[in-house]
Amino acid sequence: LARGGALFRSAFAAAPTCSPSRAAFLTGMYPHVAGMLGLAHRGFRMPSYEPHLARALSRRGVHTALAGVEHTAPDLAAVGFPLAEVAADGSAVITKLPDTGGRVDEQVVKEQLLYEVHDPAAYATPDVLADFSTAELEEAGADRVRVSGGTGAVRPEKLKVTVAFDGGYLAEAEVSYAGANAAARARLAGDVVEERLARVHGSNAPRRVDLIGVASIHASAVEGSDESRDVRLRCALRAQSREEAEDLLWEVESLLNCGPSGGGGYRGHVTPSVMTYSTFIARDRVSPSVEVIET
Repeated sequence: LARGGALFRSAFAAAPTCSPSRAAFLTGMYPHVAGMLGLAHRGFRMPSYEPHLARALSRRGVHTALAGVEHTAPDLAAVGFPLAEVAADGSAVITKLPDTGGRVDEQVVKEQLLYEVHDPAAYATPDVLADFSTAELEEAGADRVRVSGGTGAVRPEKLKVTVAFDGGYLAEAEVSYAGANAAARARLAGDVVEERLARVHGSNAPRRVDLIGVASIHASAVEGSDESRDVRLRCALRAQSREEAEDLLWEVESLLNCGPSGGGGYRGHVTPSVMTYSTFIARDRVSPSVEVIET
């Protein structure tokens, strides 16, 4: 796998699914700006293909074509659960149940093998410090991929533990703006909410304001476009008391009458919050046990 691929230590994809991610790569635009909001084989299309790289190359006399098999998966509504047929030598064939939807091929297995893996050469598990950099993949039939060649080192001295604790209350409230200057009106509405929370309620609770349809996923990492005509303002706040959390809902709902013109579609709710923190614990402080419950 390492010999036939490349390792990117600092990279991101514009979207978690393939079609929007490819559209961003081939247009230089975020998926919601390019208009590719879902998978092509589920019927999603860009409203205009003029920004597409193929069009830009064509205008300069360069011919382009789609070669090979386009990466789609059949019958996702009945997608099959993956399973591994593990052999005595430690190799395994990754497959799925017959007559189920989805796809199992090298690309899918590679993506899952490296999913949320910081260092493929030293992936800590309770039993071994796994090394995926030596793994080899090969097609073993339709929807069957053999994985072999992985190695490992002595198991870690510590185990990872995730601790859950009371996170107070999470308040979320939203309102929409559409038409001309929608992004500017939504941005002004967010500024009003932030100012009133601080000045009127004296709140310094952690909060976040997003313009969905402009720059919500990447927050301040990128400069958003004001060209969107359909923007959803989302405000969120984490508070220790329900009363403080409800202040956010009142302020966002009041935008319908007291904020920038044209706001509508308000929704808001407060939910108890559980926060987690991951750390390490010495192995000898953990006593494994198994309890069989018969029903």
